[in-house]
Amino acid sequence: MASPSYTAVEVATALSKITLTNTLTSPLLRLPAELRNKIYTYVGHSEQIHIAATITNASPGDPTRDPSGFTMQFDFPGLLSTCQQTRSEATALIYAQSTVNTLSGDAWYWLYSHFAHRLCARVTSIQISEIFANLMERETDQRMLDSQDVKVCALHLPCLERVHVVCQVVAGWPIGSGYFTEEAVKEWFGNEGLDVFFEGSWSKQYSCPDSLIERYDMLVDGE
Repeated sequence: MASPSYTAVEVATALSKITLTNTLTSPLLRLPAELRNKIYTYVGHSEQIHIAATITNASPGDPTRDPSGFTMQFDFPGLLSTCQQTRSEATALIYAQSTVNTLSGDAWYWLYSHFAHRLCARVTSIQISEIFANLMERETDQRMLDSQDVKVCALHLPCLERVHVVCQVVAGWPIGSGYFTEEAVKEWFGNEGLDVFFEGSWSKQYSCPDSLIERYDMLVDGE
């Protein structure tokens, strides 16, 4: 059996050969590094990271309800799946530039979870629904009344800079935007330096699921 150090040398040698081959044959990887970085940054700006998540509808008190009652899968930009070298080069830039979309299904619950995904350390921008922002305000108000820490987000998001709140458009104006909601979002994340943006949308695909409040109540009732 090969020693670990010898195996590591073999792997490094193989990767060096692959990298050399890529610089000769790949239309992308034979470009200068500076140009590749610009491409990766553009992809990050133009792509969103979606979360496919499901909360199991278990009864309160069920020990499997949380966290095992919550399943999650990240849908990353396809460029990160092309090859090992591209993934190694592009991951940090794409993570840092992309917006994480929590609008569909139960994806919003990711922010209540303790999932230590590598994305958490790099994410700079998150998109949430107007209804979820209202829930944040409700939670922070209640915690303040109970003399509790108003920070709710369970994830460690050290690089988070922006939160985009997608609001329903009525008569051409997004509803739900306001100073108190903005402050509540900052308190909920425990980050007074956040930039909170309110964006109107006519699109049904960005509508928050009707069950969000019921799902939220299902989760907190058992605490």
